[in-house]
Amino acid sequence: MITFQITINFTEPNGLAKEAEMQHTIPYQLNQLARFWSTQYGITSEKYVNDDNSQKIVTYKVPSTETKEEFLQHATDNGVDITNLIQQYKTEVEKLGGTFEYTISDDIPD
Repeated sequence: MITFQITINFTEPNGLAKEAEMQHTIPYQLNQLARFWSTQYGITSEKYVNDDNSQKIVTYKVPSTETKEEFLQHATDNGVDITNLIQQYKTEVEKLGGTFEYTISDDIPD
């Protein structure tokens, strides 16, 4: 299983409401599309939001390396570079005063 975790933080309570300001940006729209595509490949996601709505953690679980490659190829075939999209989304969150961090762990044996 490959786990991809994104953490978005804002310093103030209810800071995640600022993310709604991004809904008309290209990175936001492409992110929504990529989330839809991920469901077609058996990639699951879980979202945690803290009590004061200042932090969101989204954890994506990819069942295999093959699934990851198929998903990335599907995105590329449709004109979306997922790595670049993550960077664009990070930039948009930072413009709003938040932080965006991500980690990838892979417990699939070589």
